[in-house]
Amino acid sequence: YLFDNENYYKPDSIFLSVEKADGITVDKLNCNKIKNFLMNYREKIISDFRVKLGDECGGFLSGMVFGEKRFLGDDVKNTLYRTGIGHIMAVSGLHVSVMAMFIMRQFKRLHLNKFVSFGFVNIFMAVMVIMANAPLSAIRASIMFDIAYSAGLFRRKNDTFNSLAIAILIICIVNPYVIYSQGFLLSVAGTFGIGVFAPYMVKKLSADTFSKRFIRNFAMMLCASVAIMPLSMLYFDEVSIISPITNILIVPLCTACMIIGMIYTFTGGLIPILDSAGGIIKIILLISGKLSELDFSYISCGNDFPA
Repeated sequence: YLFDNENYYKPDSIFLSVEKADGITVDKLNCNKIKNFLMNYREKIISDFRVKLGDECGGFLSGMVFGEKRFLGDDVKNTLYRTGIGHIMAVSGLHVSVMAMFIMRQFKRLHLNKFVSFGFVNIFMAVMVIMANAPLSAIRASIMFDIAYSAGLFRRKNDTFNSLAIAILIICIVNPYVIYSQGFLLSVAGTFGIGVFAPYMVKKLSADTFSKRFIRNFAMMLCASVAIMPLSMLYFDEVSIISPITNILIVPLCTACMIIGMIYTFTGGLIPILDSAGGIIKIILLISGKLSELDFSYISCGNDFPA
């Protein structure tokens, strides 16, 4: 009764509510064996992260790899959102593209057929989406990746705007109520900002020197922030102002940790590389913590300045 629970749960395909639970029994049908196996394996890997890296760093890595935020403290969450990198805790296009590109590069070294490689990449993406509990942002990113990659296979030109529209259409046909999902709207807005709006705005900016590349990347991040800001002001109490800079400086470090976490996950922990991820995470938390303490790093949506 404290929030619009009907529109909150409908995007998750929950349409019924029960007022009285008297006389209800639960029968275990042993369905979804593959999903249950993957979710149990996910919990094992998350436990490994926390045991080997500690609660804070392990919880941070769990968020980056699986989108699992229950082990993150409120202070860490506020720090990430104030610095504008909270999106790394939602499995989305960044996660899917990093994993897909890494796997495809390995298959390319093995000189594997492109269609076979495409099939294997989809299997890995499906496993990752299931272990992340199938967030809409990851499903959207997987559909867009399939469209982009298959364009090359069938000698067609990929268009990000069309791919985004097709992904939205497919997801909304399955469940039209996703238009009420905050995560879905933020994912679509961010993808439009970085994939459609930003390339149009920076197409005349050259990138032949380091300084020009930095300016061009900053402009692209700024476009993404502009696309997301109306929704951020609607859903959150604060909006980050420094997100274009932090996304350039900090997200590459997060990407490195993500790759380490994925390698550990898909190899079953056979490669002992988590310690390096722990060191990088400590640097990320230190930098983001210092930046979030700056008065100008964020604005409150309750004041008159945004308007």
